[in-house]
Amino acid sequence: LYLGRKGDTPNTIVGLQGKRLGVYDGNWGNPLSPEVEAAYDEILGTIMELGAELVTNVFNETGWSGTWDGIPGNISTLYHGLSLYFQDLGDTSDFNSVEEWEEKTNRTMGDDSAIRSFSVTESGTGGDPLTDPTYWEYVSWRSGVYKQYREIMEEEELDGLIYPFSAIPLPTFESGLGVGAISVSEINHIGVPVITLPAGYLDGGQPFAINFIGTDLYTEPDLITMGYAFEQATMLREAPQGPAEQASLGNCQCTTF
Repeated sequence: LYLGRKGDTPNTIVGLQGKRLGVYDGNWGNPLSPEVEAAYDEILGTIMELGAELVTNVFNETGWSGTWDGIPGNISTLYHGLSLYFQDLGDTSDFNSVEEWEEKTNRTMGDDSAIRSFSVTESGTGGDPLTDPTYWEYVSWRSGVYKQYREIMEEEELDGLIYPFSAIPLPTFESGLGVGAISVSEINHIGVPVITLPAGYLDGGQPFAINFIGTDLYTEPDLITMGYAFEQATMLREAPQGPAEQASLGNCQCTTF
């Protein structure tokens, strides 16, 4: 894994040279707003200057949309995943199960505002998802989605995808609007890693970010290499300007500017 060395310049950073990256084609989210599309196109120009090759229409005419739309029911593996995670915390943890977490926090999993939008167990009715037939339908569907994703990546000989983080300019907390994030569901269900990096600001002052998305499980080293090259060449990571204010988002205290 070569990240670079102190004093590297865009001409000596090699992390993106020769890489084949798929670009956003709308299959994983909404069409880009004009502001986001302009910023994204500028970033793609920089990516090509750094030696990468861009591949368009990666998912078009592959049947991807049909496979994706076949997800069975409104099911999530959150509850089961958290159960396994809590078990792996070991003896040093205050809890090793969802039940122990609920007892310690005096809260019920699924009622918390941070995860309320998820169907956490048995298609949302409670209990162990392993006893829910829909869960096993989901497992089969997810295996098929992963297999098709890998086939597409191999056929196109890609080293990753480079997508904008959001399809729209990021809204303020006060607006109550969603961020229009791209690829969240896809990377969660497929299981591939993603690195989100700052990529400057839109004309309206909203921060703009891009995602480097892996082609397979455990491709974090590839993403780190490409992400490092991008950041060192562009130096676009800038702290926002303006007075900091505290905003409450559920149980999360967030700093806004």
